Amino acid sequence: MNPTQVIANVTEELQVNATRVIDNVTEELSSTTQSSKMWSSALDKGSRIFAKDALIMISYSAIIIVSTFGNLLVFSIVVRNASLRGATYVFIANLALSDLLMTVLNIPFNVVGLVFDDWPFGDFMCSLVSLMKMTFVYVFTFTMTCIAVDRYRIISKPLRPKMTATQAIRTIICIWISAAILSSPQTIFSEVDSVFTYRLLTRCRIIYPENMKPWIALFTIVTQYVLPLSVTGILYCLIVAKVWSRNTTPAVVQIISQRSNQKVSQQHEYDESLGFTVIRNRACMVSPRNRRDHL
Repeated sequence: MNPTQVIANVTEELQVNATRVIDNVTEELSSTTQSSKMWSSALDKGSRIFAKDALIMISYSAIIIVSTFGNLLVFSIVVRNASLRGATYVFIANLALSDLLMTVLNIPFNVVGLVFDDWPFGDFMCSLVSLMKMTFVYVFTFTMTCIAVDRYRIISKPLRPKMTATQAIRTIICIWISAAILSSPQTIFSEVDSVFTYRLLTRCRIIYPENMKPWIALFTIVTQYVLPLSVTGILYCLIVAKVWSRNTTPAVVQIISQRSNQKVSQQHEYDESLGFTVIRNRACMVSPRNRRDHL
């Protein structure tokens, strides 16, 4: 082999080795770039998750503070004032109590579920939380309906004795029992199951049999919203018609006017308390706690 061929072979081998080195360096740089992008993406995702969890915690903390303070205030006003022991105010206290229990016994579980994306409380608490959630909603709607009934009785039949506080308490007991019974399907079919997403998680779900699902949903909508709202709306329409009716006798008008004048200050306080309670309860129910049906 002459020197020229040796030089050519060495040159070719050097070129091949240089090409391999360049390819290896390029591959390493590409891998490093992809790894950096992955880390950057992971950090961005982690930052978004942290921001979301922080927002959830702040929102729920505000809801819990406002709800606890507001409903304790309403409840204490009714309990501590002997002049507010009428049936209407007993119903108002029941609204405040149900809203307070919703805040204390339901919202914290939703916070844990949303932040940790898991249900660590087991089967018993899954069923119990489902029962409490539905019961409190039923109690709210049924109590609002009872307030409408009581107002209608006062306006339409002012000469008859009003509902006493004892009768109102008995009615409230029936409301709570009925609400718990109507909430039993959600309790019976609540169960904890495992779901694999990016890791193995547990969920508290209400899983109905397929043949019963539409009927239970229809039953819940009718009993929880349609019937109470319909009765309440009809009664308030009748109240307006009764007050503004041209056929109302002067004697009845005078009696109603006298009662209204005697209780104007109490009615003003009642309207403020009722409005505050209703707004708070609605705020809790439409809060971000129901991202899913149940965790």
